[in-house]
Amino acid sequence: MKDIAYYNGKIGRIDEVQAPITDRGLYFGDGVYDAAMVNNKKIFELEDHLDRFFTTASGCCASSRRCSVTS
Repeated sequence: MKDIAYYNGKIGRIDEVQAPITDRGLYFGDGVYDAAMVNNKKIFELEDHLDRFFTTASGCCASSRRCSVTS
């Protein structure tokens, strides 16, 4: 499982997946990390969590033409 990668909607072996050098995530280190607290199979304060996530994601790639963040 350690040699699996995901990029641009595709999953493949890590040595087969290719990302262009101009990819903002690689070039500038842009990205959004997400973690949520779950109790009894329910995400705590889901609506607030999603609002924060989409606000952050929109700001992270605001200048990227390939960014599409929807809720």
